[in-house]
Parts: sequence; structure tokens; C-alpha cells
Amino acid sequence: NVVSSTLLGAGGEDEVVGSSWLGDGSLVVAANLGAQSSLLKGALTLKGVRADARGVLLHLSADGTKLKRVVRIASTLSDMSVDLCDKVYVAAHDDGLLKLELTTPRLLWQVKPGWVHRVDVNEKGQSVVLVPDNQKDPDSKSGPGQIFIYSVEGKPIGRFKGYRNTTDICIDTQTQSV
Repeated sequence: NVVSSTLLGAGGEDEVVGSSWLGDGSLVVAANLGAQSSLLKGALTLKGVRADARGVLLHLSADGTKLKRVVRIASTLSDMSVDLCDKVYVAAHDDGLLKLELTTPRLLWQVKPGWVHRVDVNEKGQSVVLVPDNQKDPDSKSGPGQIFIYSVEGKPIGRFKGYRNTTDICIDTQTQSV
């Protein structure tokens, strides 16, 4: 059974790169929207972000019928993860990794280890990102890439090379593995 649905974007340049339910039942969607998207009307823009940035977070009501807010956060997005405290972590290519508070909305911290393509966060709020060697084809011929691990505060706590064509990442709290 479909509980709710929504039409995001108008096709063409629009793409959804991640979504997650928040603790209050609402939905956050990370997307890249084209300049003509009607969803950009009235969008908030984080300080320092260009007004024509395509990377946005959309905050929808639990039933998907109401758009609570749209926030421009970076030039381009490629992945998103949400921690247990509803903090949003976004892989934003040249803009690096961003950790955001959606309800305010505000940037909590940002790190730029390179061209960030994938992100994950564990139950403790530690995040891991993938910086692929090949930016032209990061989803199939990425090369081993570099993997960076960050503390809850955004401090680096680990870095290592991936294996062959590393295209995605995951961090597990129980096994303390990536």
C-alpha cells in the first residue's frame, strides 16, 4: 500500500540523490534541481552558497503533501545520510562533506578532503566519505579512491585507500568497520 507520494522536480535536469525519514516522521530529500524547477521559488540559501546552486535539501511533511522548506546547500550533491539525531550529512563533490541541521537550517561543519562522492554515518555520528580516483565515472570505474573517517565534530580520525573500483561505502558501529 502507498501511504504517501509526491512529485519532486519536473524531469530534465532534476535528480534525487538520497532520501531519509526523520525522527518526527517527515522526509528529507537531497536533490539537484534545474534552474527552471518550481521548487526553487522561495528557497533558502545557506551563507556562502551561490544563488544558482543546484544542490538542495527538500523537507517534506510526513504524508508527502506539504513542502516544509527548500534549502540550497551546494553546487552539486551525490549522496546523503542522516544520523540518529536527524543531522544531515551530504556528499557535495567539490564542496566536500557537509553536516547540517535541517530544522534551523544551518551548516554545522564542512570538510573538503577532495571531490566527495559518497557518505555514510554510523549510530555514534561518525561519518565516512569516498573520494574516487576517477570523477568522470565514479559509479563504475572509480578506481580504489580514498576513504576518510570523521568524528562527530568533523575531525579526521582515519584515512585509507579503497580496493580496485570502490563505488560506495558503509560504516558499521558494532564491528567498527568500513
